[in-house]
Amino acid sequence: MDRGKPDIHDDFERCDANESKQVAEKPIKGSVHPLPEGVQTLGQYMVGNVLTRKDTVFSWIGVAVMFFVVMIPTVNQTILAYFTTELKQDCGLTIAQYGLLSGYANGLVYAFASLILGYCVDHLNWPRTWLLVAANVLLAGMYVLEGMATNFGMLLAAVMIAAVGGSVHLTMSVSLVSDLLPPNRVSLGQAFIFTGEAVAVVLAGNLSYAFKSHGISWRAAPLGLAVAAFLVAVAIAVLIREPKKGCFIVQKAQANGGSGAQEFKLGEALAYMANMRTFWMITVGLGIRMNAGHLVLGYMPPFQAIMFPKEAALDATFATIVGVFAFLSSVIIGAICEMQIQKRPWMALYTGAFGGVIGGAFFVLSIWARPIAKQHSGYALMLVCVALGALFANGATGPLAALMTLILPPEIKSFGLSVFEFVSFLLGPMYSVVMAVGLQAISARNQKRYSGVSIDGTGPSSKLTANKRTLVAACIMLAIGLVAALVGGAIFFLWASWGIRHDIAKQKRRADGTAEAERVPRRRKVLLWLGIALLLVLVFFLLIISLIASFNPNTVQSQHHG
Repeated sequence: MDRGKPDIHDDFERCDANESKQVAEKPIKGSVHPLPEGVQTLGQYMVGNVLTRKDTVFSWIGVAVMFFVVMIPTVNQTILAYFTTELKQDCGLTIAQYGLLSGYANGLVYAFASLILGYCVDHLNWPRTWLLVAANVLLAGMYVLEGMATNFGMLLAAVMIAAVGGSVHLTMSVSLVSDLLPPNRVSLGQAFIFTGEAVAVVLAGNLSYAFKSHGISWRAAPLGLAVAAFLVAVAIAVLIREPKKGCFIVQKAQANGGSGAQEFKLGEALAYMANMRTFWMITVGLGIRMNAGHLVLGYMPPFQAIMFPKEAALDATFATIVGVFAFLSSVIIGAICEMQIQKRPWMALYTGAFGGVIGGAFFVLSIWARPIAKQHSGYALMLVCVALGALFANGATGPLAALMTLILPPEIKSFGLSVFEFVSFLLGPMYSVVMAVGLQAISARNQKRYSGVSIDGTGPSSKLTANKRTLVAACIMLAIGLVAALVGGAIFFLWASWGIRHDIAKQKRRADGTAEAERVPRRRKVLLWLGIALLLVLVFFLLIISLIASFNPNTVQSQHHG
């Protein structure tokens, strides 16, 4: 096609053709509804604010602060995985109690708090910046309590209350970045803040290694993070000014001199999201996929420490490799999705689907690296597989978040993102709970069956047999969980890619003021209610099982973590 002519995107072939023309870096001319000077189109999106150099600098400073907002809670969550032995000794934790802490203890509170606070931001117009300030102050206080915990109850209380503060660190960061950067930069911006999770993995592993090498208590970690969280709260208050919601997605009424603003109404917001074709597919797919993240960060470090007991620096090495390659993955995939945002906005879904499956294969191979290659060569193979797994499987989360901000109307964006977080974080820890309770039951059964047969020699060998059988069970459960999570997520992402054009056109019609009133078909309404009911039943069931296993006084503490 001649570069001098405007390109008509097939995304809106059912809409007015004049409204779907793109003229790079120029206002639309000759359209049915002419836009004023300064309003441009970027693919499917009308862009109203053109950043000056000064605005660009301050916007990226805001993105940098959001990087730390995302990083600090992730460091705290991840570092617990490297101190499971110390937590068992100092606080008397069992495997199931650790699973509760890393699963639904914070996941359930996190999900509901995110939903409520997201609603308040859109309905009550709470400033997102000041909400993040308050959240980080709360995190600072709870990290102090966590560092002083002496039993499971204190640790559980600290983690659950901290989950309220941590519940907005992703939702509000993603929402803010989408209003700090224009659509042609938002994929890279969102990818950058999600690299905070990758850097957190590096920090957690290396801090744990340094602490253990120098005899420093694990309690120093949450106390140090408390100071960092408070400093981040100060940085948000000083460096970021609350941007207008949807300032880069111009509504047609706004373009023609009106306010363009629409009020948030809960019923209309829910109906709009119910009628979207991609929102629920992406949400469920990411929730299923998050199970793999919980397994890699929560269970693989102690598991690999048992597989390679002679590698004293394994924690730091494992964390550094995962973090560095996850960082590279986020930047590379963020850049790819940014270049494709105009013509192929579904690229984030493809990279998430295919990258997840390929990365999952490498993660599974890393579990069996020692039996395949023996001892030290197995260690090298494990590290290579983990590196490739992180490189392929990790990087699409930021671009997926960017895609969600571009298909959700500005006035319901924060609430929509909180629903996105709510569902995905209820789904995310499910397999962690199953694995924790399952391993505890298997360990108890094996210890009872194979240990203590005779004090005169057969006991120790039988105990070793019991631990080996538990380790084999852990290998199998890890492999099943990784495959199910990454392949299941890929299926939903590919399914969602077919509806992206529909949802982008739907968002554009709403911005134009030409959308009809939302009516949810009965069949879709029934399916949604059934899905929500099934999700809540599963969560309730797993929570009850986890609580029973955690507070059972006869619980047998497994040897496989220590």
